[in-house]
This record gives sequence, structure tokens and C-alpha cells, in this order.
Amino acid sequence: MSRRIPVATLAVLLAAIAAPQLCADLVLPGSWDVGTIGDTAAVSRTITLQNTGRIPLAVRLLSSCSCLTVQPDRLRLDPGVAASVRLTLDPAGLSGGISKLVLAKVENADGLDRLLAVNGTVRSKAPPTVRQETECEWCKKLSAELRKQAYDSWRKREGVLHYYYSADCRNCTDFLDREIPRVEKAIGRTIEVDRQDIREPGVLDELDGVLAALKLDLERLPVLVIGSTVLQGEKEIRTRFEKEMRALPTR
Repeated sequence: MSRRIPVATLAVLLAAIAAPQLCADLVLPGSWDVGTIGDTAAVSRTITLQNTGRIPLAVRLLSSCSCLTVQPDRLRLDPGVAASVRLTLDPAGLSGGISKLVLAKVENADGLDRLLAVNGTVRSKAPPTVRQETECEWCKKLSAELRKQAYDSWRKREGVLHYYYSADCRNCTDFLDREIPRVEKAIGRTIEVDRQDIREPGVLDELDGVLAALKLDLERLPVLVIGSTVLQGEKEIRTRFEKEMRALPTR
């Protein structure tokens, strides 16, 4: 003879099965609006990162632009612990509406990477040259399946260079607009570049998948992928770019 389970009890059991059992979570502000500032003095703000989960988190903080620094850039957050981080924006050379990014990358847990947008307007003597961008949304959770899909998509375009950057990073756009044409002239051939703005949905997923497939960690931004060679950060890219391109077989 079968026994019926009361409806109320069944509902509780189903809810328990369906509820996600999160053991880790990282909480931080989604944005910092600097307002309208001049272009001669840096501005700073202290933000708080908190681990609301049940396991320790190892967090790295990466800026999309050399004009935006983060101190400290590495944290270990025990369960329930909060820590302060200082952001400093140097507006020298910027003009008009700006939107920079800070990526909080959790190194010991999947699906917890977060983005913080730094928005505002820089008032300078030069006319505005940077388009006002809307506030960036939080980065989508990363999963093994998303990384695989992103890597498969990237492989279809591996005949070109892949540049992961923020379009509002003045040094990044200078690399695209000036350094690449200079190297093209120096080596005597056209360089095809797949430009990937990390503020766009899915781009961080793709970058994470590419680095995971190559067994590398994200160390600095921007990132330039030349075949199986990965250059990270403005200094390494500018130092090694022409040499790597000269060593690349022509198609």
C-alpha cells in the first residue's frame, strides 16, 4: 500500500531540490560615477568587496586602462569578510564622456567574476573626442560550457589577431590606430585584427575560454593573441608586437 506525501511537504522538498546551493559569492558596487571633473587632478574612491559565501575567495583586480589604478590589486576574502580597495582615475589626456572598467576575477571559483564600471565626464580645453557610453552591466557568469562555446567561436577566426580591450582606453585605441599601421609598414604586409571590446556581452566569456584552452591565466589588460602567443598588458604588447609579427609565417 503506497503512502501519500502531503502537498505541503512535497512543495518544501521540491523547493529544496530546485534552490541553488551557492557556496560562494562576491559582492561589490556595480559602478562609480565620478561626475564632471577637470583633466588636471586625479580622483579616488574607496570601495568595498565582500565574500558572502562559505569558502575563501582569491580575487584579482584588473583595470581596462592605465589611467585607472587599483590598490591593492589582489585580495583573499574569507567567508563573511569585507575588504576595502582604492580606485584612482587619472584624467590627463581624457576628454568628454568616459567609461572604464575594473574586472574582479575570482581565481579559485567559477562563475563569480564581476565588472565595475567607472563613468563620468572629463572637462578639458580640447573638444570632447570620446563618445559617452552607458553604464556597463555585471559580467555574465562564466561556466565550462560557455568557455567551450566561446573558444569554438574564436577558433573559427584564428587566422587573424585577436585584441581584447576597452574602446575607451586611450592607449588601446592608440595601439590600433597608430602602432598597427606602423608595424604594417615596417614588415610590408597587412595585419588583420579582430577587435573585441570587453564591455560587450560574451567577450569576457570568450577571452576566458581562449586563455583556459591555452592553459594561461588573465594577468593584465588589454590582451593580444597572435596564434598561440598571448601578450598581456600595454607594456608587453608594445615591446613584443613587431617581433612576434615578423616571426609569424605569411599566409
